[in-house]
Amino acid sequence: MARRKEFLKKCLPVLAVLLVSMVIGITGATIVHNMTLTNPIKTPPVEGSILEETGNTKKTWFKNDGESPVFLRIAYSESWETGSGDGLRTLPLEAVKKDGTKVRVATPNWKNTEDWVDGGDGWLYYKKILEPGYQTNLIVEGVKVIATTEFADLVDEEAYMTGSYQLHFTMEIVQASDDWKVNKDAVGKLFGTDKEGVTLDNATQTLTWPVSSEWNPNSDQS
Repeated sequence: MARRKEFLKKCLPVLAVLLVSMVIGITGATIVHNMTLTNPIKTPPVEGSILEETGNTKKTWFKNDGESPVFLRIAYSESWETGSGDGLRTLPLEAVKKDGTKVRVATPNWKNTEDWVDGGDGWLYYKKILEPGYQTNLIVEGVKVIATTEFADLVDEEAYMTGSYQLHFTMEIVQASDDWKVNKDAVGKLFGTDKEGVTLDNATQTLTWPVSSEWNPNSDQS
């Protein structure tokens, strides 16, 4: 068992990449889009990256840059911030309107949610083994922001108008093996999941993750 653990440490590294993937700055009636990427972190022989396409619509997806097939999981977070320095403060994702109701000021346009399952542990797990050189489908394609005229209806109108919305992604990958028992041990050790609960449909190379459910990010958004 000790030798197997040592083998897993050497041959099945985990890779984490943190990305501030989408930033939308709002000033007055102007919405300025920009996206900042960090350089991918590489841990041979496992390599991966979070990709984006710039332009009028922001697109984000994930790629296996290495030479080995991998398991993939991601996490994301959203935030609204306004001010700077000592005056920096975080705004609720749902802004309070003057009539007492709430509204999401910015909502990501999630895509291909059927490719992911919610692990119930803060992570989304990709349903397939990601082969070398391949990438996932888009996970987000732009962010929908309420109309400029609607900002006047918000209690904290100025803060949202001068603030910025950010969408952050974190990516982790684990090298996959031809030996499914090794895969279960690696996933259990490095992802911290119930290794006995992971199953694979060999025909479709589709994974079933333990304690998971279909991911529906729009169910709790206004």
